[in-house]
Amino acid sequence: MPTEAINELCARKWEIRNKKVRLETKSEMRTHYGGKSPDHGDAVAFAVELGRRLGAVAGTEIKGEERVDFREMQREYDDMINDENAYSYWSVDALE
Repeated sequence: MPTEAINELCARKWEIRNKKVRLETKSEMRTHYGGKSPDHGDAVAFAVELGRRLGAVAGTEIKGEERVDFREMQREYDDMINDENAYSYWSVDALE
């Protein structure tokens, strides 16, 4: 991964709001990142999301093992991230 992308992805600030992780917007990031747009970080994020939507799931295929049904794994993943209670363990109290 290009150094520029790593720097941009690591510079993005986040916070926990209403028991959910909130990532700052590009406009907010520009204010503390020298007015620059995180274009390299965006490119990596888009590539990862495209792979996810096409069925890629990290670490699921091991050489010599049976083929994995990525569509089923994707459905399970989508159900998990769309469940409002899935991240309930991310309470502010738990982080203190």
